[in-house]
Amino acid sequence: MLNQIRRDHPALQDLRSLRFHSTSDDAVIAFLKEDQGDLILVTCLLDPFRERTTSVTWDLESLGLPTDRGFMARDLISGNSWTWHREQYIRLLPWEAVAHIVHVPKGAQP
Repeated sequence: MLNQIRRDHPALQDLRSLRFHSTSDDAVIAFLKEDQGDLILVTCLLDPFRERTTSVTWDLESLGLPTDRGFMARDLISGNSWTWHREQYIRLLPWEAVAHIVHVPKGAQP
């Protein structure tokens, strides 16, 4: 599944656009990649033993996304869609959901 997601998204095929974002928990890493209008936000659990919750602060201004309202996004692993915000609460479980790979559709971008 991860290899198919990588093949389907140009943003995941290079390292030039890699940008890290802050989290409130050091056991969770957050980054984004963008290429050719393809925007992917990733959060990943680094602790293989415990559930972790964190707040991720996305630098939406640098992406040209509105900072005062949410934007539609779809998790490419679970298939769920929801509204994400500049400050996003994340819950990751090592036995169930160790990462979110979130695609922000072009319609959600300016």
